[in-house]
Amino acid sequence: MPLRDLGFSAAAEAVYRALLDNPDASTDHLSWLANTPLGPVLDALLDLGVLRPDPDTPCGLTPLNPATALAELIGRVEQDLLRRHRRAGDTRAELPELIARYQPTAADVLPGEPLSEVDRRVLELLASGITDEAAARVVGFSVRQLRRRVAALMARLEAASRFEAGVAAARRGWVRAAGR
Repeated sequence: MPLRDLGFSAAAEAVYRALLDNPDASTDHLSWLANTPLGPVLDALLDLGVLRPDPDTPCGLTPLNPATALAELIGRVEQDLLRRHRRAGDTRAELPELIARYQPTAADVLPGEPLSEVDRRVLELLASGITDEAAARVVGFSVRQLRRRVAALMARLEAASRFEAGVAAARRGWVRAAGR
């Protein structure tokens, strides 16, 4: 597997392949192969997990078998994705609670054109944590139409994120909290 597919340089790939072919390669040889300062290249390979420190080798590193290295990389990526998914889930879970606790004031409601029932429904569905696909089905839109509508609402609310849009909509009294 080319390491360049994972975003690493040609130098990193050359050094890794050289160590696979000759684990006793010297740092001089590796530096010549990399044709660039060796420290950052080795740091990147260590971070990727395809090299391990080994004081018994001339360069102080041992390459992992590519299959083992790939399995470890996949495991790390999977853990990172799970961590991000949990954070997104936590955010989705918090939004209805924030909306329920917030009591809008007259100063929070923007003058101008009123919010349509469809827009209000879209905001309420998204605040409930429903997916875009499910929300689109409920309001009879395609997913693309729904996302465009959400982008327009975010612009109208001057929100940088969907979460921020939900909070801003609650402040303006545009969404009703569940159970209200």
